[in-house]
Amino acid sequence: MRDLLNAGSSRRTGLRGTGLGGLLLAAAAGAALVLWQRSSAGAGSSADRDRPQGDQPEDDLTRISGIGPALAARLRDNGVTRFSQIAAWDADDIAAYDAKLKFAGRIERHGWVRQAKSLQAS
Repeated sequence: MRDLLNAGSSRRTGLRGTGLGGLLLAAAAGAALVLWQRSSAGAGSSADRDRPQGDQPEDDLTRISGIGPALAARLRDNGVTRFSQIAAWDADDIAAYDAKLKFAGRIERHGWVRQAKSLQAS
């Protein structure tokens, strides 16, 4: 077993004193860091709490007045795919998406949250 863990030592990797075990440990630590960063990136955001799970189909966000195909694609690229997500936005979420995606007040002007709540109920 020890030979297997040391198989990737300095001769092959150029890393002195780091065998396969050390490389695996570093990879696991890196993966854990990425997962932690993803989970804490939007912690507390009501939009993140309602993020779609698994294989739920996406809603057609273009049914909301003020969202065309291009804006729907930008929202999708930022993880927004369901009416329920937009319906859950509070003032902080609206301000964050407005600034992040440069919507220039469009969310409130067109009443996306109100429309999303209505569409979600139907």
